Amino acid sequence: MMEEKKAVLFVIATPSSYWCNIPLLNLSVLFEEEWRKVLLPPAKDGSGPSKCQVYAVNYSQLLRQSTDTLSPQAVQMHLNASNYTLPTQGCTSWTFDKSVYHDTIVTDWNLVCQRDYMPTLVYVIGSIASMIGTPLGGYLADRFGRKVTFQIYLLSLLLFGFSTTLAPKTDGISGFWVFACLVLPHFTFVYPSYLISSTLGLEIITSDLRAPFYALLTVVYSLGAVSFTLVAYLFRSWRSMMLGTLLPFTTFGFCWFVMPESPRWLLSRQSRFPALRRFQRRASEEEEVKTQSQLTYSDLLRRPTIRWRTLLMTIMAFSVQMVYYGLNFFAPRLDGTNP
Repeated sequence: MMEEKKAVLFVIATPSSYWCNIPLLNLSVLFEEEWRKVLLPPAKDGSGPSKCQVYAVNYSQLLRQSTDTLSPQAVQMHLNASNYTLPTQGCTSWTFDKSVYHDTIVTDWNLVCQRDYMPTLVYVIGSIASMIGTPLGGYLADRFGRKVTFQIYLLSLLLFGFSTTLAPKTDGISGFWVFACLVLPHFTFVYPSYLISSTLGLEIITSDLRAPFYALLTVVYSLGAVSFTLVAYLFRSWRSMMLGTLLPFTTFGFCWFVMPESPRWLLSRQSRFPALRRFQRRASEEEEVKTQSQLTYSDLLRRPTIRWRTLLMTIMAFSVQMVYYGLNFFAPRLDGTNP
């Protein structure tokens, strides 16, 4: 399920090469770097042609006045001979290089230049939504059970995830806001679904198997993260990538018929289910589980030992998540061309 977080990095990616569309001009010439250097104003940082500005002139007339032989050199000579500075204006549309990404939300809604903060905004707010959804998922799992909460979260993330692919591709950014309103609740349910399912697995098995189980879970998670690069290579469109990562999760819906409820949750709720009586008999044989009184969150701070362990785990989790998600977010920029 954590692959969904990685998928968003490709969904919000900005192609490394893009340029302004010039009105009343054949766009095919702009695919050549020499033409872009002549027909587009230089960037303020001197890195090449501007990606956000065009000359406020009639380009067709400018090219006719340049020379009978249409070439970048001839146009440049005409501009130099004119000896005046051409006025500039902001771009209204762009052409994007599709050699790596066929399309992303950036190319669909032109989220560059004055709008370049919007993809980052989606990721940041999505991370905040995930942070809110995690404790909420923990509360619901304690209140209504791991099994029910997991299935509700799974259904919700699939519903909102599939809905994001239906966001309309519009000339303005109205389609982007539709996407944002759908992807944020999707983020809310992704990470808690992973935590609830892993917690359920830990609570079903005996204590001597929990460390190997979580180690194996980490290995599987790492293999899934590595294999996601193949998914990103095969699905170059953000909509198809979202579908490709969500479809496997639909199979988890069938787990409802074979998934047991957590015995620890049953004991904590003092439920009277046949499954509970079986677990109680097994626990009494192994002397592993004892019926306990109802615990609350305040019990984490009541005794010095558990209070100190809770504080340490909170600090460690915060530090790991900061580094992990920071590296995830800047991974697309580590392409060897940025210092």
